[in-house]
Amino acid sequence: MDEVILNLFNEFHDAVKNLKRLSCLSQEEFLPDIDKIDSAKYNFVKAIEEQREYGTEIAFLNNERLKIFGHGATIKKGGIGNER
Repeated sequence: MDEVILNLFNEFHDAVKNLKRLSCLSQEEFLPDIDKIDSAKYNFVKAIEEQREYGTEIAFLNNERLKIFGHGATIKKGGIGNER
């Protein structure tokens, strides 16, 4: 597996693991602690961003394989555009 994809997956897994740990806390433990709230927000955003990057990376790699056969759009890291 590509090292970039593996790193993205590991970052996602770590964020989800932290969210699961925080989800086990009671409201009384969680809500008064601003650090726990900040950690939950950070890990939630991180998980979403890692999945977005993971999808872009997979699309980029698949597109590179398709280009070998003369197919595919131009996919650059950070966005997708039509090849002209």
